[in-house]
Formats: sequence, structure tokens, C-alpha cells
Amino acid sequence: MVIRENLAAKVATELRAYIADQLGPGSQLPSEKELAERWGVSRNTLREALWLLWSEGLLVRRWGVGTFVADSSEPVVVSSTSIIPIRDAVRMAGHEPTVSHADAETIPAPAEIARALGLEEASPVWRVDRVFDVDETPAVFLRDYVPTRLNGRDLDLTPLTDVNIDLLTVLSTSGHTRIARMEVQMEAAGASGEIAVRLKAPTGHPLLRAVQSSYSAAGNIVIFSDIHYRTDTIRLRFVRTART
Repeated sequence: MVIRENLAAKVATELRAYIADQLGPGSQLPSEKELAERWGVSRNTLREALWLLWSEGLLVRRWGVGTFVADSSEPVVVSSTSIIPIRDAVRMAGHEPTVSHADAETIPAPAEIARALGLEEASPVWRVDRVFDVDETPAVFLRDYVPTRLNGRDLDLTPLTDVNIDLLTVLSTSGHTRIARMEVQMEAAGASGEIAVRLKAPTGHPLLRAVQSSYSAAGNIVIFSDIHYRTDTIRLRFVRTART
């Protein structure tokens, strides 16, 4: 099973490059039979590779018609089934992410944040604000709270103002901490105040708000996040599979 899953991921990577080089938004892919023969894999493996690209929002299925490259004019669809940075999810969906606003500073932890991170109230924490744009259009306002020390090591999160540096990697390399699980609560929200300004959204514009707790392998919350998505620019996809 592991070998087949790895093969499907490899084919998905090659398909992603093929789509970028030879197909445009809205183009129909060749048939599954043609693609399977081209990559020398079984139809089942090819379908798993296509499913990976569909879950990333790169492909659109039209039942009875075929599989098409997603139209870049539509809101970006990102999958929430994997623990990956927003930047990578956007790139995997075939779009270009940038950071139009970024700020990283240490502050005394508010009571709610201290409780979530298991700290004393007013303990120093990093607050990192970033606005991720998709193809130069504001899409996500992300506010992360992180302890200033992990595993006895001081953290410097100021590099996160660069879109090519992500928090998961910084925690792994500098804090020797791997994120093993994320829990998210979602609710509808309307744009207001700073969020509206940063996302360039009119007051009351529909947003999706996600409050996210990220757990280390040891079971501790090490990132507490408040995330707002512009629903006309980016959408989340949840994929459920049956247990076998």
C-alpha cells in the first residue's frame, strides 16, 4: 500500500508539471486510459493521482463529461486534509501566493491565548500577522500566537515576513517541534475593523473564520491561530473517506 501511495504521489507531481506546461485553465485532460498508458501505471493508481490534484483544487470533475483544469478566475480551492502551509496549498492549486502584509512581534499573552498555550497570563508570546494574497488578491488574514521558547530554545519568528519561510519549518528547525495534529473550529463572519482593511473587503463582506489549535507530537498546543478567509477568493475543501 505504501509503495502504491508513493507512486500515485509521484504521478500527481508529474501531472501537475504536465498541466502547468501544456494545459491552460478550463482545458480538458486526456482520458484516464490515455494518461495511465502515458505514465505506465494502472488505472487505479492514475485515479489516485487525479484525486490528489482534485483535492488540491487544481482539477474539476464534470460527471459524464471528463476532468478539467480549474478555471483560474474562480475562487482558489485548497484542501484541508493535510498539514501544510497556506503558501504551499495555494501553489499546489496552481496559483501564486504572496504576502502583502506581515508583522511579527512579542507581546504579553492575553488571558485566552495564555490558557490555550498552557502559559501564565502575560507570559511573552509571538504574535505573527500575515495577509496571504492569491495572484495579488488578498485572500487570507492569518494571526498566529506562539510561545517565545520551545524545548528550551528561543524562537525568532521575524523571518516569517518572507512568504518563502513558513512557521512549521521554523518550529521544526529552531524549536525541534513537529506539528502532529490540528484542530479547527469554523464559523461565518463579516469583515470589520483591521480584518476588513487588511483583506481590502467592505464592512460586512462574508468571511470564513477558523480558530485553530496546532499540537506538537507531545500533545501540547504550540500554535494558536485566528484565520479569516475571503470566500470570494479562496475556499476550503474537506474530504472524508470511509474507514476500511
